[in-house]
Amino acid sequence: MKKQAIPALAVLAFVACATVLSRPDEASFHYEAGLQALARHDFTSAIDHLDDATLADDPSIVERALYLRLVAELDPRNPARRLDVAAERAGRMRDSLQPGTVEWMTADALRHLASSLRELEDEQALTVTQRDLAQAGIESLSARMDSLTTQRDSARRRIGQLEQSNADLDKELKEKTAELERIKRVIRG
Repeated sequence: MKKQAIPALAVLAFVACATVLSRPDEASFHYEAGLQALARHDFTSAIDHLDDATLADDPSIVERALYLRLVAELDPRNPARRLDVAAERAGRMRDSLQPGTVEWMTADALRHLASSLRELEDEQALTVTQRDLAQAGIESLSARMDSLTTQRDSARRRIGQLEQSNADLDKELKEKTAELERIKRVIRG
């Protein structure tokens, strides 16, 4: 019983919202509010109001709200723009219109524009990723070269120490050999 009540309440709420928004003054309010929000570059609010305005009974408000909704999704100043959503919505708009009309051609052009922009953004993201990887490779190579330079300098110091130690040992060996020769001479005597 409870499971059936929830969908029934959802349907009732949807019908109530559609009824409230079907009043011309309510739809006009949302359309105007969406238009003003769009002018302020408040894209989230604009999209919410324009979505509400698309539930109106007046086809002219619905059509204008749909076009402005696309504008909000296509605007490069919208940090949350979704070009794939804009392309899909423009395609649905185009499919619902009479082919060859100005509205159909506009929706078709907007669909192509959104798709092209999405492809360009994807290419740009790929280029940025490749550049970042190349930069990381350069930085990694630079760090490796610095490490090798440090190792080389350390090896040179160690070689210098070993050469000095070798020279000291050679000198000590010569001294010991000379001492040994002196002792042999004294013993032979």
